[in-house]
This record gives sequence, C-alpha cells and structure tokens, in this order.
Amino acid sequence: MRRHRTRVLLFLAGFAVGGLVATGGVGNPVIVWGPEGTTRDPALLEVERLIRHHDCWTGEAPPDVGYPGGVVVTHAGETRFHDSPAMVGLALEHVFGEPTEVQRVHAFCR
Repeated sequence: MRRHRTRVLLFLAGFAVGGLVATGGVGNPVIVWGPEGTTRDPALLEVERLIRHHDCWTGEAPPDVGYPGGVVVTHAGETRFHDSPAMVGLALEHVFGEPTEVQRVHAFCR
C-alpha cells in the first residue's frame, strides 16, 4: 500500500509540473480529501485517459514532433480531444500568446 501511494504521489507531482508548464497556471486539485480518505477527481481521470489514448504530452514536446496534431482542452465546460487545426491553433495561442476562450489546455498530442 505504501509503495503504491508513493508511486501515485510521484506520478501526480510529475503530472502537476507538466500541467503547469503546458497551461501556464494552476488548475483544479488532483486529489480530493474526504471522510473516506483520498479519491481521484473523476474529471482529471478523464483527462488522463484522453492523454494516454491520443498519445499526448504535457511540458516540452517530444523531439520528433514538429507541430501538434491534436489537443486535449476544456472548452465551453467540456473536456475533449480535438484534432482540428483551428482548435490546435487556438490552444497554442492560449498557451504561448494571449489567453483565448479555451478554459484550459491539458496536453498537446501527436
């Protein structure tokens, strides 16, 4: 149990740092403390699933990727993967330029 908790905490620390680099800010908490102990935020579990499923990254892009082919964002209150060039461009502008109507950029994808 202790080894599993340590592994989860290390993963969460890496995810949080990567998220700060990718979004330029602090997002929602990853762990929710409750009377039963700790639970993972279901919304963030969905973000993690989308990132894994679509081969995405947070932080610095992989060296073999020139331009992202997709993005995981929360936009209009919904978290989804988008592969449209328009949404990828909007997410890039949000992270590296001026804030846009995208609420949060979680990750860029191949």
